[in-house]
Amino acid sequence: MASIRTNGVSEIHRDYKKDKKVGEGAYAVVYQGIQLSTKKTVAIKKIKMGQFKDGLDMSAIREVKTLQELRHPNVVGLIEVYYHKSNLNLVLEFLDSDLEMIIKDKSIVFMPGDVKHWMLMTLRGLDHCHRNWILHRDMKPNNLLLGRDGQLKLADFGLSRDFGDRNRQMSAQVVTRWYRAPELLFGAKEYGSGVDIWAVGCIFAELLLRNPYLPGNTDMDQLDTMFRALGTPTEADWPGVKELLNYVQFKQYPRTPLRLLFTAASADTLELLESMLIYDPNRRISAREALLHPYFYNKPRPTPLENLPKHIRETPEAAKLKRKAEALAKVTFLMILLKNTQSIVKLPRRAVKRQIQLLLTAAGYHDWDIGVCFTGDKAVRALNAEYRGKDKSTDILSFPFAKAEQPGVLPKPRSDDDKNLGDIFISMKYVRQWCKDHNVDIHERLPVLYAHGVCHLLGYDHENNSDYKVTPNIHNVFKPE
Repeated sequence: MASIRTNGVSEIHRDYKKDKKVGEGAYAVVYQGIQLSTKKTVAIKKIKMGQFKDGLDMSAIREVKTLQELRHPNVVGLIEVYYHKSNLNLVLEFLDSDLEMIIKDKSIVFMPGDVKHWMLMTLRGLDHCHRNWILHRDMKPNNLLLGRDGQLKLADFGLSRDFGDRNRQMSAQVVTRWYRAPELLFGAKEYGSGVDIWAVGCIFAELLLRNPYLPGNTDMDQLDTMFRALGTPTEADWPGVKELLNYVQFKQYPRTPLRLLFTAASADTLELLESMLIYDPNRRISAREALLHPYFYNKPRPTPLENLPKHIRETPEAAKLKRKAEALAKVTFLMILLKNTQSIVKLPRRAVKRQIQLLLTAAGYHDWDIGVCFTGDKAVRALNAEYRGKDKSTDILSFPFAKAEQPGVLPKPRSDDDKNLGDIFISMKYVRQWCKDHNVDIHERLPVLYAHGVCHLLGYDHENNSDYKVTPNIHNVFKPE
């Protein structure tokens, strides 16, 4: 357990070196640093004590107290706490990205197993908090940190609070608005673990949509946004709602089935999501119950930790190496697929491919592949126009209800009017195996592949909101003899 050390301060301070600032909040600045004795990268959170007349902000006290009590693989670890120059310094595990970065990185395609593993780790960490009678009270994507090994950890416990005493009054002004439970928005002073579960439900929805689910501008707008999406609660839905301190009567909106928005989600996905977003906190699922839900046991299985998508913070040096790799492999319709970038390339010779691999590895891009890309990108469409008509036999047939193990995915259009179906990527690993299985020479039989306009959905029905997720049929891309 970490302890606050006040003796020998100069010696402790000398063991840590701050390298660069990576974040700043109301009461603290966070640095990436190094522990000199172990050469281990750490996060150093400097609490600015001097700005508070009573010495130390309550948020800092809560965070230290909570992290000293909690030890779990899915909760960020507190290594040490020390004073230096009138500031309290928390030395924490360093994780270089978070779930918000992953969600916003549109070059990364989420598979159902990815979302499942992130949810699993989130709920495990939260269940550990709740079993120790601690509320997080600020669950949101950028407080869910991600390590390079794929591990997710709950962080930022500045608003955390112990709970369990039903008569204890607590503040309703907690949790970032978009993730704030309805009882908090109505001014509840007595609440429990349901406030964290509601927030996790909003995060779950955001992982599925790749956009915030309930983005209100004010507290009243937040309630209106919530009720438009989930229906306005009644006394039958939520006994006692009208007795809450700040209760306001809203227009009676009907409940919209989640299936209409989450068109590609499985039945058990929607069932778990719905159980997290129940208005009555007494009926809302607990973290422990959620972990036992069939969603986590049905196929697809959670993606292995090492295979989860990763967001790479690109340094200028890495960008330079990446450009060199792209220059080695430029032209036509095969591409290197990096987890955070896409570049059009041709299938390179083995020696060139080796050079590309070395450059990308040096740049920190370990998760890449070469494959066939069909895209709506303007630059590619211009190249396609050059070759259009040269190989009339090339086509792609697409099918709804794609499975995770199939070779490619078209993202859901942004709106019904959006005719750009997005990108398909087929890994060359899959292509080579197909050619081997069908006794086809890959170099002789790889046709010119033009993209825009040839991707279409079979049986797609706008009015009935059919699934948008599709998979190209490789048999129509590579012609056997």
